[in-house]
Amino acid sequence: MYRMAIDMKSVPKLIRRFVGIMLLSSLLLIILNFALLGIYTLNQAPNGSPWITAQEVADDLSENENGYVLSEDMALELQNTNVWAVFIENATMKVVWQTDNLPETVPMTYTVSDIANLTRGYIDGYPTFTGEAENGLAVLGYPKESFWKHMWPSWDYNFIASLPKTILSVLAINIASIFTIYMIANSKLLKSVKPIVSGIQALSTNEEVHIREKGLLSELAVNINKTSDILQTQSRQLRKRETARANWIAGVSHDIRTPLSMVMGYAGQLENDVQLSEDNRQKAAVIVRQSKRMRNLINDLNLASKLEYNMQPLNPERQNLIAIVRQVVVDFINMNLDEKYILILCAHILHYGKGLAGGYTVVYGQVYRNGLQV
Repeated sequence: MYRMAIDMKSVPKLIRRFVGIMLLSSLLLIILNFALLGIYTLNQAPNGSPWITAQEVADDLSENENGYVLSEDMALELQNTNVWAVFIENATMKVVWQTDNLPETVPMTYTVSDIANLTRGYIDGYPTFTGEAENGLAVLGYPKESFWKHMWPSWDYNFIASLPKTILSVLAINIASIFTIYMIANSKLLKSVKPIVSGIQALSTNEEVHIREKGLLSELAVNINKTSDILQTQSRQLRKRETARANWIAGVSHDIRTPLSMVMGYAGQLENDVQLSEDNRQKAAVIVRQSKRMRNLINDLNLASKLEYNMQPLNPERQNLIAIVRQVVVDFINMNLDEKYILILCAHILHYGKGLAGGYTVVYGQVYRNGLQV
C-alpha cells in the first residue's frame, strides 16, 4: 500500500508538470507574438510618423520672390514615398504651393471646417497629415489605404485613469479562470488515471482487477481487464497442475511405502538369521540400509511438497554440518564401495564441505548424498 501511495503521488506531479509546461509555453508564445507584431509594425512604418514628416516639410519650406520652395532632399523623399503636398496660406486660405504629383481632385481653396476635417481625416480618400508653418499649413497626402486614421480620437478621462487597475483586474480574472479550468481538468484526469494505476499495481500482486471501461482511458481499462482475466486463468491452471502434482506425489509415496515395508521386514529377518552365511547376512543388511534410504527419500519428497505449499511448520535449529558430512561419509563407506570410489568420495567432501560449520536445520545430509551420487 505504501508503494502504491508513492506511485499515486507521482501521477499528479506528472500532470502538474505537463500543465505547467503547457501554460509556460502559452505565455512564451504570447510574448513572442507581441514581439513579432512590434517588429512587423515597425517594418510597416519605415519613415516614422507621418505627422513628423509633415512638420519637417512645413519647416523646410522657404519663401522667395518666386514663391515657396522645398529643398531637393525633402522633395526626393516625398517622391520616393509617393506623397503629394500642398501649402495653404493663412491669409487667403488658398493653396499657394503644391508638388507636381498633386491629384486633380484635391481642392485648391479651403474653409476652416475643411482644415479641421483634413487634419483628422482624409481628402478624397487620401489620408492627410498637417504641419504648422509661420504663414500657413503644410498638408501631406499619402496614397489611399496606406494609413487608417481614427476620426474621433477622444477617451473618457476616468477610463484612462482607471486603465491600469482595469488591466490588472482582467489579468487576475483570466488567471483565476485558467486556474479553475486547470483544477477541473486535473481532477477529471486524476479520476480517470487513479483506477488505472491501482489496477496496474494490483496486477503485480496477482489480484483480480476489474476497472470501469468508461472515460478518457476506457481503451486502456479494457486492456488491463483482459490482462487480469488472462493472469487469473493462468493462475487457476497453475494451481490445478500443482494440486495434481502434489496428489500424484502423495499417491506414489503411499503406494511405494507398502512394498518397501515388506522388503525391509524380510531383509531384516534375513539379516538376523543365524543360519545364513556372514556374506549373505551382510547383503541383507545392505538391503535394509538402502530400503531405509529409499524411505527417507520418499519422506523428503513429501516434505519438499509440503514446504512448497506451506503445509509443514518450520522448526529451525543450529546444527554442526561437519557431523552431518561425517555421517554421509559413514553411510557411503558402509555401502561396501571400492577404494577408487572412496577417493572420489573424499574429493567431493573436500569440495562441497569446505568451510561449512554450523547453520540452520535443512536436509544437508540428503543434499550431500544426492551430490555425491552424480
